[in-house]
Amino acid sequence: MRTPHLVPLSDQVVNLLEGLKEYTGGGRYLFPGRAADKPISDMAFTAAFRYLGYSSDQICPHGFRAMASTMLNERGYNSDWIERQLAHSERSGVRAA
Repeated sequence: MRTPHLVPLSDQVVNLLEGLKEYTGGGRYLFPGRAADKPISDMAFTAAFRYLGYSSDQICPHGFRAMASTMLNERGYNSDWIERQLAHSERSGVRAA
């Protein structure tokens, strides 16, 4: 949406992400593309699902996000928190406030 997406992370998550540097070379991106100065393509997750044997009518990256949202909502997590984590922001000025 061309707006900054800031997500607070726990110390445990920061430690896990720091551990990725061993595999990625410690560059700018957590998941670099073929060139270290570029991120993986937007099709990388789709290709990974196909490699794992899932067809396009079984799962897609956006569907994965929707599934996570549904599961978290069903478990009673605050829906505003879920939407914020998914980088969904309210466009209504009144609701956003």
